[in-house]
Amino acid sequence: MKFLLTIYICSQITGICAIPPGYPKSTADYYTCTKEGISEAYELLYNGDTFNRDTITLNRLYPTYTCKKILLPKKKPDPKPPKIERSL
Repeated sequence: MKFLLTIYICSQITGICAIPPGYPKSTADYYTCTKEGISEAYELLYNGDTFNRDTITLNRLYPTYTCKKILLPKKKPDPKPPKIERSL
């Protein structure tokens, strides 16, 4: 069962959360979703490429994520061709 991972970077000052580029994204299962959610949320906030210490502190930024089950429609059975009866 697939899950949709969405990471949010939120500000305690403004109360606004933003979704970084590349999200939401599909994951194979709930375990993978939570593992990637924790890891990637941390990496986005603290890798130093996007936010520096002052920005995080000034805006009181924090990461969060959600994992929502992807509901896929049931596959419809292939229609069978009609039987053609032959008379001899």
